Amino acid sequence: MVLGLVDLSDEVTRRFEGHPCEVFFTNMHWAIVTAAHKSAASWPLHTFTMRPDGLKRDWIREKFECDLRSILLNADRNGCSPEDVVLVERYFAETQAS
Repeated sequence: MVLGLVDLSDEVTRRFEGHPCEVFFTNMHWAIVTAAHKSAASWPLHTFTMRPDGLKRDWIREKFECDLRSILLNADRNGCSPEDVVLVERYFAETQAS
């Protein structure tokens, strides 16, 4: 576990409240936090530095897209707007097309 990382993520995502792409910023930050915690689980106890190259891009993308899919399934319970849902649908349409 990386102490303080969730608080830092919350602080960063608050800056994007009301932004048209808030749904992406919030979920991307959470995916990074999740990957950092997952990566830190294998570190020696009392390791105090985190290197960006220690984060696995595939973990981040997997978590990010899993959470976006959850929005499509449960938008009303996730506090997402209809505009958020449209953005998420467009994200998947564009990423699957490429």
